[in-house]
Amino acid sequence: AGGPRRIQMSSAVAALMCAALATGKLQSASARPRARARPSVQPPLTRRTALLSSFAAAVGSGAAFGPFPSPAHADEDDFVWTPVEGSVRRLSGETQRRRFPLRFTTYLSRFLLEYDKRSRAWWDEGGREIPLYFDERAIERVRLSQYGEFTRSVEYGLATAYDDDSGAGRLLDVLSRNFRSLAQTRQLSILFALLPAEDQPVEQLGRLLGRADNVSVRMVRVKEPGSGYDPLEPPIVTLSPPLATNGTCALARAIVDEANGTIVGIALEDAGSGYSQALRVTASIEPPPRNGSAPRRPAVLEVELPARESALGARQSYLPVVSKASALTRLLPDRTPVTYDEEARCFRVGKAAAAALADESPPGAPPGAFGPVSRVPVQRSVALEATQYAKLSLAGAVCAAVGHAALVPLEVVKTRLQADSARYKGLGFFEAAADIAREPLPSTTIAIHTDDGASAAYADGTGGGDEDGADDAGVAGAAGEHAHGEAVPAEPQPPALQLACTNLFRAVDASALGHFLSGGLSFGLTEYLRRTFALALGPESSLIYPPWAVVSSASVIGIIVGTSVIAPFEATRVRMVTQPGFASNVFDGLARIAEEDGIASSWDPKFRTLLLKDIPYAMLKFTAFDAVCKIVYSVFPSLAESLQTSLLVSLASGFASGVAAAAFSHPADTIFTQLSAQAKPADGERAPGLLDVARELVDTLGVRALYAGVGARCVFSGLLLSLEFLIYDYLRAAMHVGTEDLEVYLDVLAGLSRQSGGT
Repeated sequence: AGGPRRIQMSSAVAALMCAALATGKLQSASARPRARARPSVQPPLTRRTALLSSFAAAVGSGAAFGPFPSPAHADEDDFVWTPVEGSVRRLSGETQRRRFPLRFTTYLSRFLLEYDKRSRAWWDEGGREIPLYFDERAIERVRLSQYGEFTRSVEYGLATAYDDDSGAGRLLDVLSRNFRSLAQTRQLSILFALLPAEDQPVEQLGRLLGRADNVSVRMVRVKEPGSGYDPLEPPIVTLSPPLATNGTCALARAIVDEANGTIVGIALEDAGSGYSQALRVTASIEPPPRNGSAPRRPAVLEVELPARESALGARQSYLPVVSKASALTRLLPDRTPVTYDEEARCFRVGKAAAAALADESPPGAPPGAFGPVSRVPVQRSVALEATQYAKLSLAGAVCAAVGHAALVPLEVVKTRLQADSARYKGLGFFEAAADIAREPLPSTTIAIHTDDGASAAYADGTGGGDEDGADDAGVAGAAGEHAHGEAVPAEPQPPALQLACTNLFRAVDASALGHFLSGGLSFGLTEYLRRTFALALGPESSLIYPPWAVVSSASVIGIIVGTSVIAPFEATRVRMVTQPGFASNVFDGLARIAEEDGIASSWDPKFRTLLLKDIPYAMLKFTAFDAVCKIVYSVFPSLAESLQTSLLVSLASGFASGVAAAAFSHPADTIFTQLSAQAKPADGERAPGLLDVARELVDTLGVRALYAGVGARCVFSGLLLSLEFLIYDYLRAAMHVGTEDLEVYLDVLAGLSRQSGGT
């Protein structure tokens, strides 16, 4: 009768824990948004999440889980922050960069950092965040990173609002309305002359050049005088109109020689305005009239504009020359030649001037670009609500439960190798797995009839026993045999496949339920603490600490909380795996351990051993993942340019980091298995501790005993991290709490479109 009550009690506790997890009211820390956002500690934004969220949308699961991200918004400093989700999908890599090449984007970044007051304020604040003790190389590295993130933000803005056939023209219109000074207008003409011919807004750019140069016609020369003109009716001379919209067309009058009817000169009556040296000004003259048999030959005219000013060297930044940031905001001279290519029908920047500035580009800049481009934009995390934390917790709970449940066979083999290394000594992983799969199931009920007609039934097949703890092996050995020697038919075993599945998926319910509760708490708490720590440390923390430091610190606390929850489930799992017949399900196992060993037995000393295993595992997992990603991207940088290849790199890095973390923390896992497999000692005996078990293993079987089953655990850990990684990111994307959903980037171009006046 106690068994059902224990099961009901355990079920009620589990239900309460799930309800508390689902309705928890974690509140995010609130603070005033800062003009300068801290660099993100997240992985690259050409991420797997975009691919996963696209798949989630394709299967229609997105609408069922929650609303889409909120639109762009401006903070009190008038900075516009746009959700990364959606923008990352519009950034189509090479397609978008063909329309807006890197040299255009990087020069636009320089232009904005030089002239846009909000961008300059962000840039200046980034400089103030640099610690005073940083040397020149460290300062340069930070500034390059900040510039690269800013340029990536510009790329996102271009992809979001201007990535279409008319986008360049709209962008030029927005910029020309905001930046109206002569120097700014000339720099805009240089900027848009860097675009490819097919995407260049030629007419708009011509008008901009006319407004910037605003020169008048200097003179009209006669190249060929022609013949047959009538001096009494001079031919009409027509000059091409100026490029500037508000310019005036030049007027000229032909002078004809009375003796031979040739054009001897052109009198300039109005020099006009709004012309530019970028486009050749033409002058046409009427052909000579038909007058008998006199020879007729049309004249040829040539228009001359004022000479260009010298444009050597680069335009100095507003910052001092010694500043590491000055090289990143330096522009071409305002008088840099911009000419019209008649053949390509577009404007071109003088090759010598552009090459001179490109040669001064800082390290890390792509070929032909004017600066580096980061893989992440200027971004910050949004403040989360309780419902979003609940979704993150649910995603963590499901991914942990499903991942561990799917890989239970590997964990069963690993646990048996650790608990009974002497039995499986010399056997490889597959041999041990085959041996475990063939083990006969314990009898569910073994009846031993005595002379007086009484009987004793043992539901677990391990035998009975008296109160003195006498060995019941004789009873178990007598299974199938009467007390009088009469045999009892053995219980038939299931088919081989069913038997293998039963043995290899033993304690799957304990693993799934334990990791569901633990994963929900640890994932949700880690997300909350990560944001809280980053906010408390301030944006300068990203310059002082490595990118994984905040995540690791938050995860350690999350692991401690999660481990305290999973400890009894892990102890139950180990007993169910190492002692077949110990319990028929997780609730029976929890109740039996509580009855036999006490409720606190799962936390002392097993809990300390779990922490000794899980904390180093988590720390090494983050550092190894970061290191492997950096190595792969440094050797093969092109892999970062595709969502598919980026996903593969992340999967491979997750597997490698899981293997490394498992190998490092395996001795503690072996000791935990040994502790959990042991029953409670008799009264008066001291329970063995962590060091006692380790010493006994080393003395009996050698140091290798601490690494029993390490191969199985490494494979298990690598596959588990990869599987959890996919499930967690998929669920986050489906519920609209993915990394891109919870991040906003500095949308500089959207801020410009909101302005009505110039800077």
